[in-house]
Amino acid sequence: MHETARLHALGRTTRQPHPAQLLHVSLLLMDEFDSPPYHLIPRIEAAAGSIRARPLDIVLDGCALYGNGQHLALTGSGKSADIQAFVRMLHGALTRHNLQRQASRFSSPHVTIIYGYGRKELLTVGKPYTWLASEFSLVYSHKGEKRHEQFGCWRFDTNAPPYPRQPTQLSLPTG
Repeated sequence: MHETARLHALGRTTRQPHPAQLLHVSLLLMDEFDSPPYHLIPRIEAAAGSIRARPLDIVLDGCALYGNGQHLALTGSGKSADIQAFVRMLHGALTRHNLQRQASRFSSPHVTIIYGYGRKELLTVGKPYTWLASEFSLVYSHKGEKRHEQFGCWRFDTNAPPYPRQPTQLSLPTG
């Protein structure tokens, strides 16, 4: 991902790709804090620890602009029912533990590869980036510092029950 971003940036922007060691998939944004909310770590650990969830298939096969069109990110073109179920599960756990969150802010997986990109030209993704996520974590991003602080990391459980499916509307044939 980092190399793809580096090659895409050449001749398009003076911004460098996000450092490889800081690349991560964003799923759910908690409210923004001016400084790390260390006082919330016990509740975060309790909320995340209460979840039994299966590993998730991640597929990033597209590109989009985030942050008012300023940041270039790899995205998934399809909605994964399992990822959406996990986000609902995590949101519910955070709510039960009285943690602030903005549930609708990032419910589709994406990896920001160039911050401050400032262009409208998207990257064409040839071969999709795919993998099985075996863990999830809560990360505090220090704004403007290119530094992330991990508050906790939890392994997915291969023996967890299947993700619940949302009810769907019965489709009737037309014509």
